[in-house]
Amino acid sequence: MIDRNATPRRNFLGRMAAAAVAGGLSWTGGHTAAAATQDWTSEVGGNHKCFFDFPNHKLSFPLVHIFNYIGTYASAFGVGNEQVGTVGTFYGGGPASSIFMGFNDEIWSSYKVGEYAGLDDSDGRPYTRNVFNRPTSDDS
Repeated sequence: MIDRNATPRRNFLGRMAAAAVAGGLSWTGGHTAAAATQDWTSEVGGNHKCFFDFPNHKLSFPLVHIFNYIGTYASAFGVGNEQVGTVGTFYGGGPASSIFMGFNDEIWSSYKVGEYAGLDDSDGRPYTRNVFNRPTSDDS
């Protein structure tokens, strides 16, 4: 519906006021949400923290990457390993998903995760335990 009594200036000012209000609301809400989602970082140990994102297990490469980061950081900056905190993500879908790294041995056995993920032990049988959690010298 067209308001024939409104002047172009009044329309312009009305649109500017609406934009300012809308912009202010989303700006304030964004800061509140960001602060709330970062509360978990206080639970990560160490003074030096890093977040690693990896959707695929890549035969344990993400864990090696984190291990190398901790060792290199501690060596380069002269701090103990306990002062370096890390968080890695486990998610994704399909056989290469990193989410399997977070499942316990019972889930690996019950749901045949090793078979689904195509991860076989040295005898060529699918793993029935989380090989990423406690690998042995027999694991390939």
